[in-house]
Amino acid sequence: MNLVKRKKPSLVLGWLLLFTLLFGFLEVFSFITLNYLLPKGKTDFLLFTPPPTPTKQEYMSYLTQRDPDLGWPTTKAFAENSIDSSGSRPNVNFSIPGHECLSLYGDSFVYGSEVSHVEAWSNILSGLLGCRVGNFGVPGYGSDQALLRFKRNKKDVAPKTFFGIFPDNFKRNVNQYRYFIQKSNSNPFLFKPRFVIRPSGDLQLIRLPEIPLKNFDRFLMEPQQYLQYEYFIPESSDGPIPLRFPFLWRSWKLINKPEIKNWLLGMPEWHDFVQPEHASGALEVTSAITSQFIDECRKRKKECLIIIFPARNDFDYFRKTGNFALKKFMDKLDELNLQYLNLTPEISNELKEKSICEILANRDQCSGHFGPEGNRLIAKILFQHLTKGLAMERSLNPFNHSIH
Repeated sequence: MNLVKRKKPSLVLGWLLLFTLLFGFLEVFSFITLNYLLPKGKTDFLLFTPPPTPTKQEYMSYLTQRDPDLGWPTTKAFAENSIDSSGSRPNVNFSIPGHECLSLYGDSFVYGSEVSHVEAWSNILSGLLGCRVGNFGVPGYGSDQALLRFKRNKKDVAPKTFFGIFPDNFKRNVNQYRYFIQKSNSNPFLFKPRFVIRPSGDLQLIRLPEIPLKNFDRFLMEPQQYLQYEYFIPESSDGPIPLRFPFLWRSWKLINKPEIKNWLLGMPEWHDFVQPEHASGALEVTSAITSQFIDECRKRKKECLIIIFPARNDFDYFRKTGNFALKKFMDKLDELNLQYLNLTPEISNELKEKSICEILANRDQCSGHFGPEGNRLIAKILFQHLTKGLAMERSLNPFNHSIH
């Protein structure tokens, strides 16, 4: 009896040691996986590592350079010749601002990132039309910032205006601190305003956050205390996962991310954000922003058109299934009687059997924005629509015919 009793503690300790070793192995493996083995650039938005605390000089420079209403473009962007005196991307064909025949608003796909001013689709379209196109797209913008920029730009008297929508906008429109959804840019100062929907159904502007430098460390540890309307709070259901102990638990949370599920199902990672009644309200907010943009157009007696740019995964999903990942958004636009052009089928028809990788800036990796060939293709498609002589009235259904 005594011998049996002596063996029991040893057995328990043995199992305890085995469990500890197994947990330690899995913890180390999870640490290595999260920090070193995941593909860089493709999973960064799912993980969160706080940026270094800015110095006083860096923070004061941010306050001096930032746009007080929109966050960016900064005054530095004007000095670097990425924007001209009117706030537009420089137009090579018509360099002097004024008398624009067309103005553009949106994000980097409107701006034409990763190509030169000469190669940008807005400049090519300007040459085809024989008049100045004012490109007021800004890289990294949400639809909310584009709307606010349009409202503020009273000098824009172009008779026609395009409002660009890119799938990432749905996430940006419920975000206030860009580092939470794209840390690869390594800029800790990209704060932005956003809109929320009041109980009455109207849009309410939540202005650019003000975070004092002395509270910046605390903000990074407890962002929910400073950003009441930020959807992507780290550790929340759709927020990024902090890279800290226990790493095994963080790995489990990563595996259960909706983005991972969508990837396994062959759907775009942002698919949930364009579904009705998603917890973020991204579809409803983006639809309301788009509607308000068109309302502003009508007040200024402009003819306006919504341009829907495809993401690579969005395009692949269409070619594979014949369905549009943004179908629910387009249904909303139909309900609101808003005119739009979905570029996905148009680009697919032009490419025929070719992959979309052929027209992206990083062809080998099949990533990035549209390259020179892609910009020429977009300019060609939009020029064809503008010169068909079709009226803008909804009854003629000129621009969204391709989706029905």
